[in-house]
Amino acid sequence: MAEFKGKNATKRLNSPSEKVAVKEQGGRMRVAHDVWEGASALAANDTIVMGVIPKGAKVVDAWLDVYDAFTGAGTLDIGWSAGAEGLEAADADGFQAALALTAGRTRIAAVSAGFLKEFAEEVSVQITATGVVNADGKIAVTVIYALD
Repeated sequence: MAEFKGKNATKRLNSPSEKVAVKEQGGRMRVAHDVWEGASALAANDTIVMGVIPKGAKVVDAWLDVYDAFTGAGTLDIGWSAGAEGLEAADADGFQAALALTAGRTRIAAVSAGFLKEFAEEVSVQITATGVVNADGKIAVTVIYALD
């Protein structure tokens, strides 16, 4: 019977052993959470700036909570801004693309660019409208990440 090892198990079991990144074993979980309450319509390409993801953070989960049934033909993209130092490019739909605005919770997909991404510099979480959306309601974004 064959035995296979993950990359971190290999590091730990090598002789001499290698260090495993704290973000991947034993790191502390942190949260970036923000809430936005709209009172008017969002036009296509309007952006809502939400919480901050710090330099070195490795995203392990994220979700969007919609508290009201929004109306309109638009959807929302959830992503992040470019970093000030130019190390991180903006990705408007890095967490979720074309999210329909129905009440409830949507988690980021494991195939999104933001899933398990480690950020080289601080960025802001951003929501971008992809069409006209009646924004008379509340939206919350939560990003869970490992750091140190």
